[in-house]
Amino acid sequence: MPPEIIWIHLSEWGYALLTLHTLLSAALCFTDYYKSRSQRGEAPDATLSSDVVMATGCTISPTTTGGGTTQASVDQDSAQSLQIPWHYKLYWVLYNVAFGGGICITILFWALIGGDSSALSILIHAMNSVTIVIDVMVSGLPCRLLHFVYPLTFGVVYILFTVIYWAAGGTGPDGQPYIYPFLDYGGGPALAAIVAVLGVLVAIPLCHCIVFALVVARESLVRSLKRRQSDNQNVDVTAL
Repeated sequence: MPPEIIWIHLSEWGYALLTLHTLLSAALCFTDYYKSRSQRGEAPDATLSSDVVMATGCTISPTTTGGGTTQASVDQDSAQSLQIPWHYKLYWVLYNVAFGGGICITILFWALIGGDSSALSILIHAMNSVTIVIDVMVSGLPCRLLHFVYPLTFGVVYILFTVIYWAAGGTGPDGQPYIYPFLDYGGGPALAAIVAVLGVLVAIPLCHCIVFALVVARESLVRSLKRRQSDNQNVDVTAL
């Protein structure tokens, strides 16, 4: 299959974005690790935790109440001056597009096409979602519901590409005048329009909600484990 034909499928677009996200994630992890090693001698509050900045957009500073209890409070003044570095913004956008889009690709492929159980197909259309679920559960990156606009934009771009590709006389891998049979703008424009609209406006937001639900489940699990650990520590102190 010619390489120019391979890159017309949504699955290749999605897998490329997932690969780019993974590479950028690894690069940022290594960079932050070596930065933290060089800053170990500085004051504890000299550096900001990247997950706090990305999740809230502000710093968390300790304050003491009148009763002597220390608690975390949001420094709103410094929050206005803080800016997330551009590479973290890019990482977060790729996170939303690759994860929401990847799960959508898996569901749509096995629901609308299926039939291909080759190793390559399983890697692109099944293992991608396995990788996404594992990444969500072990990382601390937050997810916002309104960020569904990023994978939705990705879907709109791909649909526009398929229209332009068809109008320019492009063909599928086997010479058919469409990329997918359900996106045959010449032979079945009504079906193609319905699939395109439902895919972009319904399937993609729902798949982003799946990612959001996984993040909520992860945070609930973390809180439960921390609560259990705190209770065990309290029991140990009481026993002493």
